[in-house]
This record gives sequence, C-alpha cells and structure tokens, in this order.
Amino acid sequence: MQINLSNTTHTLELTTSVAGSVHYQVGYTDITSSTVTNPTDSFGIITTATTTVIATAPAASTTRKIQYVNIFNNGASNTVVLKKDISGTEYNILQVNLQQGETLR
Repeated sequence: MQINLSNTTHTLELTTSVAGSVHYQVGYTDITSSTVTNPTDSFGIITTATTTVIATAPAASTTRKIQYVNIFNNGASNTVVLKKDISGTEYNILQVNLQQGETLR
C-alpha cells in the first residue's frame, strides 16, 4: 500500500489500545517538482496507549510517498489503528488486533 502525504498538514499516525511495546518502521521518499530524495525511514517504539505520529508532514511543495509501514507487537494483545491526519481530521486506513509477536506490513 502506498500513501501520499501531499501537504504540510498531512501526517501518518498509529493509535495503540494498550500500553506495551509496539515497534514501527515507515519507509518513504520525498518528491518535489525538481528532485526525488533517497529513500529514508522513521522508526520507534510505542509503550503507551496513545496516538503517535509515525511519519511527519513533508516540507512545503513536497509530497512524502510512504512506501511501506511495518508494525511489530512485542507486548500484550494490542489493537492498532493506522490513520492519515489531514489538518486535524483523522481518516482511518485500517484497524488490526495484533497478538504478541505478530507483524503488520
């Protein structure tokens, strides 16, 4: 699945339902009218029941092309919701209940 963050008000978020240890990695490329950057990624570990920005908004006049999202649950059963946030309005992309040791790609 590819997701485009095409404005400075667009982010990709992950909501976790319980405190635990959810690891994420997001791969992306930034594209402007004149350049395409080398692929890069963001990654982290979420340990609370919260909503976390897992891919920040792109710079002005840039589209951030999300190429992959990898979510690994290293803790107790956890319902995760992947969302695109546009100017504070959240659009659910998918919701999955991950058991301990399961991965969502």
